[in-house]
Amino acid sequence: MSNNKVSEFLNLDKRLTELDLKLDADFCILPENIETADKKTDLIFTESTTSVNKYLKQKNVNIEVLTNGSLQLRQRKSIDFYAPLIFVGFTLLQENSNILSVGINVLSDYISDYFKGSFGEKKVKLELIVETKKNEEYKSLNYEGSVEGLKEVPKIVKSMKNE
Repeated sequence: MSNNKVSEFLNLDKRLTELDLKLDADFCILPENIETADKKTDLIFTESTTSVNKYLKQKNVNIEVLTNGSLQLRQRKSIDFYAPLIFVGFTLLQENSNILSVGINVLSDYISDYFKGSFGEKKVKLELIVETKKNEEYKSLNYEGSVEGLKEVPKIVKSMKNE
């Protein structure tokens, strides 16, 4: 059982300008507090950012991390898996959306390995920021559910471009 919620997201292009940051990739890990940070030195990433980024790159998934040079990581005491906040750019969505599917599949493999040997309910929390209109409109997809349910995420994201 999974819970998916699509909602409007702030104009990321303007927000990055406010923080004096530049997004150079269409598939990118963002700080989890991108909406609320007062300055770029306040940006905080989910604790899984480093290991997920490394794993995706090892599996030839080209993803970048939006950083100001250093990574501040937030640790959680939870059995749930908190995936990093992921940005999906307009160009990737329009021209090469299979990268998203591959990236989510590889992430699913990583999370499955993460949960190996653990007992009880295994829950994944993932948020994707999707650019639905170039430099203008952004939407957020919050996924909370099983690892197996992640396979539906690319379909949901692709449908967001048509809303």
